Amino acid sequence: MKKKYSIFISSTKLDIGEHRNVVINLVQKKGHIPIAMEFFPSGSEDNKEYISERISECDLFISVVGRNVGHIFDDGCSFVEFELDQAEKFSIPVIGFACDEQEYRNLDHNPDLQRVRNRLLNSGNIRDFFSLESPDSVAKTVGPALDLAIDRMDLDEAAGWIRSKSYSEISNNYRLNITETQSRLLVETVDRIRSYSVIIDRSTNDIDEKKIIAKHFWKNCSTSIFQDSDVKNIFFEASSSCAYISKKLVERFQFEATMQPKNRADISYFTNSSLTFLQFLLLPPQTQFDAKSIKLFPCGSFSERYGEVFGKIHEAAKIPAEKFARSEYLLRPGAKEKCQEVREELLATMSPDNGLIFSSITGVNLNDGGPVGPLVWNYRNCLFKRVLYGSGIPTVLAIDGSKWDYEFKRRQHFPIFTDGLDWLDFLSDKPVAVIFTSKNATKASEISDYFFERGLEEIIDQIHGDTYVSIMFNAPFNERLKVL
Repeated sequence: MKKKYSIFISSTKLDIGEHRNVVINLVQKKGHIPIAMEFFPSGSEDNKEYISERISECDLFISVVGRNVGHIFDDGCSFVEFELDQAEKFSIPVIGFACDEQEYRNLDHNPDLQRVRNRLLNSGNIRDFFSLESPDSVAKTVGPALDLAIDRMDLDEAAGWIRSKSYSEISNNYRLNITETQSRLLVETVDRIRSYSVIIDRSTNDIDEKKIIAKHFWKNCSTSIFQDSDVKNIFFEASSSCAYISKKLVERFQFEATMQPKNRADISYFTNSSLTFLQFLLLPPQTQFDAKSIKLFPCGSFSERYGEVFGKIHEAAKIPAEKFARSEYLLRPGAKEKCQEVREELLATMSPDNGLIFSSITGVNLNDGGPVGPLVWNYRNCLFKRVLYGSGIPTVLAIDGSKWDYEFKRRQHFPIFTDGLDWLDFLSDKPVAVIFTSKNATKASEISDYFFERGLEEIIDQIHGDTYVSIMFNAPFNERLKVL
């Protein structure tokens, strides 16, 4: 359901009026609502209170800086700088565009113009440059940057505008009336969900990157999974990253009927996450999703705070990280037995030929200190991941930017790849794909090189706003899921 965003156009008219018209027309062509002084009531063009109010109502602020900064108010502040002040005051996202550096050097250096230009440059809000001599040049710079900004607002679930009928239809699907919320049973159920504090907290951290991971994975891989492969069983592990991946799939079920898998009726979904389980279970009837298609695996009760199920692994005695380290990361016999039992249950549910696992980790240790590879905070989570990664079922590791260069701490972390499970063998021999993000270009390149040197190929390498996102996979994964 496409939103329309209100976009404020800030620029002077006398010197770059044609450029300004190009930007206004571009915003309209893309289906959004330009807010510009051309559309203000007569007499309000220099009314600071009115301008401030209009900016406060916007979803995005475009600043186009050319030869000057317009009228100077009595307090010495220019028109353009006042508008920029208001955007920052109301925390409106800003994307800026300035004239070419060579053209700028040839202008008379107005200190007000220099100050505004430097503010945009120093804040990182300048997206590109345009030619003062060519109004069409601004379309080539503003267009791509505007698309990225809109994608970012969609990911951030910015307010925007939706037709009232559509909004009512959506609201009616999810509204609880007063008498229902007074039900003790419902209150206790909601309180139980709230008690899963860890997964709730993690689902609110690094949201942008987790949403980018989910969006780009399904955008690039849904056809190969649902149309071209033999996948019949999909497992979403309990993690906030995997919850966003399952959420994006649920959204496709709801709103993108043309993207439904052709063999959807034959696919079963499994999870050990209370959050993902509820996402599927509470799909509206019009999606025609069979609730029997989502199952908990393994069987058992949800853990406190995490809201996850580990099955028989819950029976394995918990040990602190420091004690695990003192044992040289060797599993106790009882823990090994429980892992083997749960792995046998998993392989009785799905096989390497028809299954797909989505997983995430707390961090990745790629340095020499401590065992190399993924690590987690929780011993039972460590054991369960060993079950998944040792199964031979194709696995997608979702790793957002906060997970890289994790400092390994013996007293806190549980490394997964120990005691017969080897990280490098996993990357080369087991069917594995990695989708990762980073906001640092150098770090993104280093991560890509790391996996490339270990035999993984790249299917996408893109920039989404200020975030780099890549999907890489090894030959066994491609053989099973035909991503290329």
